[in-house]
Amino acid sequence: MTAATCWPPNGYRASERRQFRDDSRYRRARRTGDRRTDLAIDKGTRAGVAFRAEQWVANEFDDIRLCARWGVVHGDLSPYNMLVWDDRLFLIDFPQAVDPVAHPDGFTLLERDVRSVCQWAQRHSVACDAGEVFAEVLAEVC
Repeated sequence: MTAATCWPPNGYRASERRQFRDDSRYRRARRTGDRRTDLAIDKGTRAGVAFRAEQWVANEFDDIRLCARWGVVHGDLSPYNMLVWDDRLFLIDFPQAVDPVAHPDGFTLLERDVRSVCQWAQRHSVACDAGEVFAEVLAEVC
């Protein structure tokens, strides 16, 4: 089974266009420790949605850093290649992955991956400076 066979026939839809919007039951045991933040997340307020997006972006950049430290750059990273399951982030679709140091375009592809995630973050009102994040990841690789 490939990742493509798991997608519904109508493809990806933004959360506001999906029929399944109330995922609070599945997030019930996941708490931040801050009562106000947890309540905002549970109620699906703008602040709660924004906080969840910030958490997602932070987890994604942790994964990009980890992959780069292991000598792997995805090369085509986008929200379509990132899945969340059981409060964990999974990256999929690695056939085009390259070594950032050995491949002549490795750092260019790494920067493109970072920019792609930052663009998604900015569309969801999460502050993200692609240049700053890229510099941090690059410092860990070199």
